[in-house]
Amino acid sequence: MLKYAAPNGKTDDANERLVGLSCFKKSLERAFPMEQSFIGKSLPVSEAALYAVGVYGAGPQSSEGRYITVQGCVPHECPSIGMIWIDTAKPSQIVFTVSRDVPANGKTDSDWYHLWLYSSTLIPENQQLPEPLLDSLKEVYKSENFVSATMIPPHGEMLAALPSTLHLNQIQATPAK
Repeated sequence: MLKYAAPNGKTDDANERLVGLSCFKKSLERAFPMEQSFIGKSLPVSEAALYAVGVYGAGPQSSEGRYITVQGCVPHECPSIGMIWIDTAKPSQIVFTVSRDVPANGKTDSDWYHLWLYSSTLIPENQQLPEPLLDSLKEVYKSENFVSATMIPPHGEMLAALPSTLHLNQIQATPAK
């Protein structure tokens, strides 16, 4: 899969070719067999991941000769951004994230976001994720302001996380007057 990602520049169809690989889809299916419903319909997380990067972004990126980041946005719902991050080392880790608008001040669309993060491996008790993953999160979601985040490891238990734990822009609460 690394050959479809580039550290600096890539072809226009590289995302499509990578996401279209049967080994890529099977890796997602093995990593994320559980269901989700945050996109408005019940789908396996593996299908939601492909859907969330359906409008391709910058193309697959590789770093350090082992990490792949695929990003895009949810069709018809940009700026909801999806990211698939893969550590190709053994044992491998796959993480799927998507940002979703948080309704605020009576509006259904807002500048506030919630991040959903699914991991194919256990999340440490201290919620410390690998630095290369945190770097990718910070880069992909540099324009969003987050109010909350939920991490979901393979067993499916939802873990609340502060956006700052994930190196994301966090909205600071304004005291009521």
